[in-house]
Amino acid sequence: MNIGWVSRREPLPAQIRELKRLYPNARLIRIGKSFQSGGEVLLELQRRRCRAAVIILPKSLIARILELDPTFEILYPVMQVIHKNCEGERCCEFDPETDSILHTGRLVTHVRFSRFEQIRDIEVVGAEI
Repeated sequence: MNIGWVSRREPLPAQIRELKRLYPNARLIRIGKSFQSGGEVLLELQRRRCRAAVIILPKSLIARILELDPTFEILYPVMQVIHKNCEGERCCEFDPETDSILHTGRLVTHVRFSRFEQIRDIEVVGAEI
C-alpha cells in the first residue's frame, strides 16, 4: 500500500514512525508540488497508486477530494501549540523529532506533533459580508 504525503514540508521523524505503526507495510510517497484543485491532487495520488494520504493543503481542496472520492482515506497531523513568539529552533523546548516552527508573518509558533486523525468531512460555511 502507498500513502501519499502531500505537503511542501517534510514529515517529522515522529510522524514517519506513527505512520509505520498505523500502516506497517505501507510505503510513504512524498508529493511536494503545488496544486490548483482537489481534482488535480486526487489524480496525482491515484497515478501514484496511493490509497491514503496525509494532506496538508487548504481545506477547500481537501473538501473537493472528499466530494470526488468519499472513500479516499485522508489523514491530518494534529499539532499542539507549545507557545507563540518563541526563538524557533533555538527554543530550549524544541525537539526536532516531534516539533515544527511555523512562521506566519512576524508571528513564530512552536507546535508539536500529537497524532494523526482521519478527515471524513469538511463543512465550508459561508456568510454574507
